Amino acid sequence: MLQLFRPKRRPVAVAVRTPKLLTACGEFSGRVWQTDVKFFRAGEPTRVFTDILFVEGAQMVYIAGLELESNLSAGLDASSAARQHEFIEFLHTESSLDQAALGTLARTFQGYEYGCVGKVTAAFLAALGEPLNMGIGFWNQETGGYALFAISPLDGDYLEKAKRALPFEKLGLKAA
Repeated sequence: MLQLFRPKRRPVAVAVRTPKLLTACGEFSGRVWQTDVKFFRAGEPTRVFTDILFVEGAQMVYIAGLELESNLSAGLDASSAARQHEFIEFLHTESSLDQAALGTLARTFQGYEYGCVGKVTAAFLAALGEPLNMGIGFWNQETGGYALFAISPLDGDYLEKAKRALPFEKLGLKAA
């Protein structure tokens, strides 16, 4: 009898509140946005991260701090830098756990190394309403180094999936 593969973890859903443009923040070149991010996975506690910063510049958006291996943004106050670092580390850990749950099958999925970072960035772009490129940063297991690059939000259907997601206020609520 044929057995279907059942992953050990359920897919994640992500939503962001309407982003707010900040007048000045850190030493970033470009516009800095602030928003709350909700991370939901059925069967697990919903996580809400407040006041998360995104940087927009050069036709690209990325999570502030992702541009550095340490994930600690220069020029931010200690509290903001720690919050960004914790959020990025959470995303990297979740992506790694997803890879482990899928085993060797993970490599068949485009973006398996940075899935959670891509989903969050696409959710931000959907809320912003701009089809900018997504800045991605992650630890590449094959090279052992930190990889940075930009991808189109249309690659892997990131943006389309983000647009179909539940809004922030409804994500994670039980159906009546």
